[in-house]
Amino acid sequence: MLEGVQTQAEVAQVIGVSQRVISRIWTLFLETGSAGRRPGQGRRRATTPNEDRYLVLTARRHRNINGTLLQQHLRSATGTTISTQTVQNRLHGLGLYARRPLVCVRLTSRHRCDRRE
Repeated sequence: MLEGVQTQAEVAQVIGVSQRVISRIWTLFLETGSAGRRPGQGRRRATTPNEDRYLVLTARRHRNINGTLLQQHLRSATGTTISTQTVQNRLHGLGLYARRPLVCVRLTSRHRCDRRE
């Protein structure tokens, strides 16, 4: 659009953004040849690599501990507050998953008798 006869202000008005946005994108296009999104523009991680290692170490050391208790351990050790979902994501990233007790039907002597027949 800008290579034609329209000004930055006209393009901004057509698209519905401020002229400053068009100016910034045009400058980026002239410098790099592309106006696409730049990498590294996402949300920052809630934990550092050291805190991730601490979570894994604690989970392996205390095998029956749940995500809420791991979250509390991390907060008391480092002062970092994270959600239990973040704890699960960090552990899943390293191959550790929740170990849920298996629900089984208790076998009685009647079951054994039925099986023998």
